[in-house]
Amino acid sequence: MILSPKEIRLLENKYLEDTKTTNKELIYKAALAICESYNYFGNILIVTGKGNNASDGYALATILIDNGIIPSLFLCEDDFTIDGKYYYDLAISKGVKIVSNLDNINNYDIIIDAIYGIGFKGELNDKISNIAEMKNSIPNLLNQIMYTIPEGVQLTSIQNFLISIVSFQVDCATL
Repeated sequence: MILSPKEIRLLENKYLEDTKTTNKELIYKAALAICESYNYFGNILIVTGKGNNASDGYALATILIDNGIIPSLFLCEDDFTIDGKYYYDLAISKGVKIVSNLDNINNYDIIIDAIYGIGFKGELNDKISNIAEMKNSIPNLLNQIMYTIPEGVQLTSIQNFLISIVSFQVDCATL
């Protein structure tokens, strides 16, 4: 299913309204779906930006830890949404590893990209652009999971984009 950003926001809002689910719960459900859709192993790096996409990454970190896998987090920005701060603090309390640079990016078996979501507009700043180049140039990285969109893809009402590479399913009948 291919949806525009506007359609995705409408579906999310309708789901939240109809199910009386909070945004924090929706973030957890998205992270759980991502966790259950892949066989995680080895050294895992979650690269986060800001906004709800980063919140999903922090929530995923907590779920992985609950399942005995301690990922590393690299924060491109330290600006949090309210829900993002909640999941970040929870991940910290559970023992997530914070890395301050990506000098050892080649040592990760899996890199989870939780930098930008459907709200991205404009150009990549130099830091994000460099990170994207670094992770995309790893020769043997076969396990790169993108939470929503690759860096640098700006979605508009005209463009549609396949939102997830991993198996994320939306049951429109319940929305």
